[in-house]
Amino acid sequence: MHLRPAVLAATLLSPPALHAQAPPTADLWLVVTTTLAVPPALEDGATATLWNPAASMAEDVAIGLAIVQPPDVLGLTAVTIGAGYEMLRGLQVTALVARIAARDLVRTTTSPTSLPGGIPVYDQMAAVGLTVTLPTVRIGSQLRYHDSRFDVLREQGLTIDVGMQLRVSDRVRLAGATHLFPINFSRQASTDYYVGGEVALLGTERSGGFGLVPRYGFTAHAEGGYDHVGGLGIRLGRPLQFDALVSRESGHGFTAWRPAFALRLRIGGYTIAATRGSGVNDVGATYRVVLDLAF
Repeated sequence: MHLRPAVLAATLLSPPALHAQAPPTADLWLVVTTTLAVPPALEDGATATLWNPAASMAEDVAIGLAIVQPPDVLGLTAVTIGAGYEMLRGLQVTALVARIAARDLVRTTTSPTSLPGGIPVYDQMAAVGLTVTLPTVRIGSQLRYHDSRFDVLREQGLTIDVGMQLRVSDRVRLAGATHLFPINFSRQASTDYYVGGEVALLGTERSGGFGLVPRYGFTAHAEGGYDHVGGLGIRLGRPLQFDALVSRESGHGFTAWRPAFALRLRIGGYTIAATRGSGVNDVGATYRVVLDLAF
């Protein structure tokens, strides 16, 4: 996915006040989404609530850390920490803190201000949510506070996202979620809507062993257009899984194809995942490392 330059530039016209929506620089999180090797609505783990508040994670206590390194030409770094705690059977509290920032931005003689030092550009968020797990469906919501800065201007905002994961059978799973939805239900260009589904052709997650899991999903943008994704998960027994995904991005005025790959290793209550999202237009690849702990 690509940044929306017009939206980022609009930050310069926004006063530093608390709004019922995400600041325009929240679009920076689209860079992190390019590292997903499954449709965003189907992503699992404690840090996956960034895309789907109903993301599956371990019961009782779950903690996750994700570090993202985009190509140097973008000059970005991102860190996400997520957690979940089951207060009552089927009722889980979730929390998320995340920050993405641009680095190595320096002022020039044509900069609008003469302040010394670099140019700070970042978006950071803190979120709390609840999920309810029923026999066949998991429903979640998350309230997010955003704090963004673009040079000398700073802006805050609130969003509330909802999501669900429906287990039709041991072999079929469907999911859907909103992303950066304004709390006042106003229209905002940075809002996205995720839908995804998967079918286990061979084996199931419960049975373990070798398995093939085709997946399909799409992203609908509030400003118009769709991105389609299709992929395949290969499960090599319970501890090891390989995921591959191809995205057809057409929601930003042009069409581009982008592949992504992930390798997941589960050992006891630990899950380690490494993903690589290939960039388009020779920009370079984006890498993400995730560590999930379950207690």
